[in-house]
Amino acid sequence: MFTTRKAQYIRGKALTNRIYGLQEVHKWSSQDVNIALSVLDDALPIALHNVAFEPVFRLQASPELLSKYASAITSRAILGCYLQTELAHGTNVNCLETTATYTPETCEFNLHSPTLTSTKWWIGALGKTATHGVVQAKVILPGGKDMGPHLFFIQLRSLGKR
Repeated sequence: MFTTRKAQYIRGKALTNRIYGLQEVHKWSSQDVNIALSVLDDALPIALHNVAFEPVFRLQASPELLSKYASAITSRAILGCYLQTELAHGTNVNCLETTATYTPETCEFNLHSPTLTSTKWWIGALGKTATHGVVQAKVILPGGKDMGPHLFFIQLRSLGKR
């Protein structure tokens, strides 16, 4: 039976919510949830959150970020995506065009994807669902010194109703 992309997305969200509801009722472990999610034939909007965003965040985040956001990520109050693959560069991290230029005056990084080919690609349904992302970008220091790729945790949209 043919279903539209929108209908598939809505069904995927409903299935995801049902699995996590069953987790609460039956006190399933994370492993139990992963098994339940893996046996579904439907594409789920939560898939990349579980396999790319959350593990990368947990392995790479500072203690301060972990303290502030880990429980929100685990409870799905924050849904994330992993933003590395660029239209022109696939997963070749050394060729990333996206930059994170450090500005000493503000102690901030300015993230910038300057070209069409630096468009982040293949982020799945989380591009529609995600509130946050982990962005892979080349760090550029004052004077133009390229420090290579680094990860940045960014907010993409409001945490309001999704």
